[in-house]
Amino acid sequence: MALHLIHDNYYGRITTGARGQAAHIAPPPPQLLWWDHNRSTWPSCPYSSAPPAPLTPQDVVKLPIQVNGKVRATLDVGRDVGQEDAVAAALALPNVAKFLADGKGVKKVIFVPAKILNLIVG
Repeated sequence: MALHLIHDNYYGRITTGARGQAAHIAPPPPQLLWWDHNRSTWPSCPYSSAPPAPLTPQDVVKLPIQVNGKVRATLDVGRDVGQEDAVAAALALPNVAKFLADGKGVKKVIFVPAKILNLIVG
């Protein structure tokens, strides 16, 4: 019994006297004031809602175009562009086209969507 009283008093609960005895049968004053003003039940605290959706990334990205491992140009493309469209747009750039002159062709294409396009020319 004594340990229970110490525990309750430590956490700020009054267990003796008129207030302590009435706390078990009468609602606290803020709840009574709420009832007098709103004539409704005591509001319950809502659960926290989910955090808002993260910001969507931009739809247009700058795609670096490498020829033989060196950046020769950048291209503004949509984030969901395919490899064929990116290669076609890159080959139309004058700074990339000059490396394809002299009859050289594209041997290999390394494409990471929305990151980089590397053309191996030989």
